[in-house]
Amino acid sequence: MASKAELVVEVKSPADKLWAALRDSTELFPKIFPEQYKSIETVEGDGKSASSSVPMLTFAKEKVELADEENKVVSYSVVDGELVNY
Repeated sequence: MASKAELVVEVKSPADKLWAALRDSTELFPKIFPEQYKSIETVEGDGKSASSSVPMLTFAKEKVELADEENKVVSYSVVDGELVNY
């Protein structure tokens, strides 16, 4: 059974700066969260465009479903790993 979760977060940062950080998270997260992310590997695509696959968490794999640079919208699906059980 598929589930959907949406997250809305208010931040005190310019949208362009936050968007850039999210789009570069595969390089940025291991640097700023070394205890949580030893590394992040993109297994398909560039990790930023639709149809890219990026494993997350301990055992998880996400697929970028939508990447709209102009409107700063990104949508992921969890396709494998621990989150699939929830």
